[in-house]
Amino acid sequence: MKRSWVCVTVVVLAVLFGTGTFLKEMAFAQERGKDKAAVAAIKWEYKIITMSKNMTDAEQALNKLGQDGWECAGTTSEVTGGGQGPPNMTTVRLIFKRPKQ
Repeated sequence: MKRSWVCVTVVVLAVLFGTGTFLKEMAFAQERGKDKAAVAAIKWEYKIITMSKNMTDAEQALNKLGQDGWECAGTTSEVTGGGQGPPNMTTVRLIFKRPKQ
């Protein structure tokens, strides 16, 4: 039962996040004089970056992505290991999007 609530929560958050992003794009489009149909027709491309603790130039790399038009749309993290195996490791992924070029 607890697992199903977690799934429902994840789906609700995904819908709310997507709705928030869509509404933000609508506001930007209205400021630029585009109509709602133009916003709905935007095609997106995505990029997923896996962060590591060895990434010494993270800020520089993220600034480059921003200059290239990429916006961080979300993050994920995964903890692996522990128990009888190797120590816990956390893998962090950043999900970027931009209008398809």
